[in-house]
Amino acid sequence: QALVKKHDAFEADLVEHQERVRSVCQEGKALVSANNYQADAIVASIAKLEDMLQALLTTADARKISLNDRFKYLQFSREVDSIQAWIEDKEPQAASQDYGKDLASVQNLIGKQDTFDASLTAFQ
Repeated sequence: QALVKKHDAFEADLVEHQERVRSVCQEGKALVSANNYQADAIVASIAKLEDMLQALLTTADARKISLNDRFKYLQFSREVDSIQAWIEDKEPQAASQDYGKDLASVQNLIGKQDTFDASLTAFQ
């Protein structure tokens, strides 16, 4: 989750710099339109900046997808671990062969079973 937040901050920074790149490219296009003597170099610089920005945006998008996928997997994994632990904790009670020896012990076991059933229903 920390990496997702860090990437979100990176994306915010990227948006700010994206505007800066666009502004610089507009300035360059204005120079080219004004027939600046370095027009060829300016056009090449603009193309390089735009290509670099696009590559960075594509990479950032791919990273965000990967981070979100990993985050979802880890959440799922944590939930699976929790369920497995709960099942392992309840399994001995469900498999018990103790049916009680007298009325008091049977009533006690029925109470435990009711609690178990309520717990199972709540967990589902």
